[in-house]
Amino acid sequence: MPHRTRTTHSPEVFVLLMGLALRLAFALLPRRFFFVLLEDDAWMIAAIARHFALGHGITADGLHPTNGFHPLYPLTIGALPYLLTPDHLDAGFRANLLLGALLGSLALLPFYGLLRAFATRPVALAGLAVLALNPFLVRVSVNAMETSLALLLLLTLWWYALVGKPQGRAGHAAMGVLAGIGR
Repeated sequence: MPHRTRTTHSPEVFVLLMGLALRLAFALLPRRFFFVLLEDDAWMIAAIARHFALGHGITADGLHPTNGFHPLYPLTIGALPYLLTPDHLDAGFRANLLLGALLGSLALLPFYGLLRAFATRPVALAGLAVLALNPFLVRVSVNAMETSLALLLLLTLWWYALVGKPQGRAGHAAMGVLAGIGR
């Protein structure tokens, strides 16, 4: 009877869990660090998401309409924490950082899937480690803005187009939806 080899995914799981841990640790830093580490847009996006959740419309100050921001995150997932805690800007901001950590960690999956489709396992694992464990990329992806969601959608679109190879109307419709919201 031939010996069967079993592929273990423990290195990938370890890197994915470490990437998640780094993102969660960053999201849970004391608030004072975010005044230096994050762009001022993060605070404006949080204010827009909060006012939108409260029914004030698309406004940063609650009075005047605003524009010049990407609506994907603050008008969807970013508004959810403020539906639960409308009077707590800080709690909603922290929840959005945690959501960004989770979305950024989920983005590692289609990224690795793409790498694995076109590279050997060691090369794909090295690429995964760079995206998962690089402190700069962790900071950029956990920012209470649309970055992590957009990255997840874009990488999922590319994975679906190049690896999943959509078939039929449903597959092409799914591709269109991903392309539309992930741009």
